[in-house]
Amino acid sequence: MEITIKEKETKPLLGREEIKAITKEKTPKKEEAKDAIASQLNKSKELIVVKNIYSKFGEQEKEIIAYIYDDIKTLKKFEKIEEPKKEEGKEEQKGEQREEKPEQEVKQKSEETKQEEKTDEKKEE
Repeated sequence: MEITIKEKETKPLLGREEIKAITKEKTPKKEEAKDAIASQLNKSKELIVVKNIYSKFGEQEKEIIAYIYDDIKTLKKFEKIEEPKKEEGKEEQKGEQREEKPEQEVKQKSEETKQEEKTDEKKEE
């Protein structure tokens, strides 16, 4: 992917460089943009955070806003790093919860609701 750096501003108090880049290809994913910026500027991918990718309707150019931090410590200080969610663990927990309810309890609840409906009908008469 070809990226052209439009602006590069150093923020020494925040320990990072703010970059505005442009690409004329299809809208990239954040990981693809991070890889392209890292290869072009010879920086580590771990220190780059892609904040936004803007595209305008009908235009070929996409604007990428990214931050390049000086070290991991400042990156962790300013950025919230989200870990991928584990989908497998959630499915197992849901399955376990369903197994806990035996069929008898479900039948009892349905019988109770039927009895309540009958009593409601009798009260109406």
